[in-house]
Amino acid sequence: MKNVLLAALILIIIQPQCIIADIKSDATLHADKSEKSAEEAKVEAGKKAEILRDYSEEWYYVRLLDSDAVGWVRRNALSIPPDAQPEESVLSDAELEIYANNMNYDSETSNLVIADLWRQYVYIFEGGKGNWKAVYRMRISSGRNVSPTPTGEFTLRERGDWFYSSRLGSGGMYWVRFDGAYLFHSVAMDKDKNIIDQTIGRRASNGCIRLSVNDAKWFYKNVPDGSKVVII
Repeated sequence: MKNVLLAALILIIIQPQCIIADIKSDATLHADKSEKSAEEAKVEAGKKAEILRDYSEEWYYVRLLDSDAVGWVRRNALSIPPDAQPEESVLSDAELEIYANNMNYDSETSNLVIADLWRQYVYIFEGGKGNWKAVYRMRISSGRNVSPTPTGEFTLRERGDWFYSSRLGSGGMYWVRFDGAYLFHSVAMDKDKNIIDQTIGRRASNGCIRLSVNDAKWFYKNVPDGSKVVII
């Protein structure tokens, strides 16, 4: 009975976030972000797809729910739902430790990072597999449904104290890479390092995970490369 109750608790502690879009017109899934790339599948209007990531809010990498086929599709073929409001409940350190340890997460370092998109929090743990202790939590701003933060397991690789993207028209301080162009970094800033969007606690980014300047600096200085990142 104890194991059954524990399993039930784990399932409700952090609920995985999926963005399900409707295919609103007949479309083609492509192997890459180009009409000229190979065709992966034809899709009829009315089907549903999980959005996995985007490119400039113009192309979307999706998984069809009825066949598990994956590929890139144009934005105009999708009806993307509005952003959900964050879950308001707050987890205790004990609940977080039950979750991390019973999910058997490991890491190359003595740190583990779990991003809870449902609540818009990042939790930092110290220890090792089966013995993680929650040590710090931060409010975040993850990607909007039209520019989602990718979910899954990643590893921190590379960091810097400043970046600016001309394509996005914004940048941030204290960035740490977790997946390609996706970073942990401070709230959005202009090219002169003035804050232009200080939103924290709800989905507002272009896919990166934004933190307050102080939290971004702490993360940058204290969570080393090689640390496991779980985004749920």
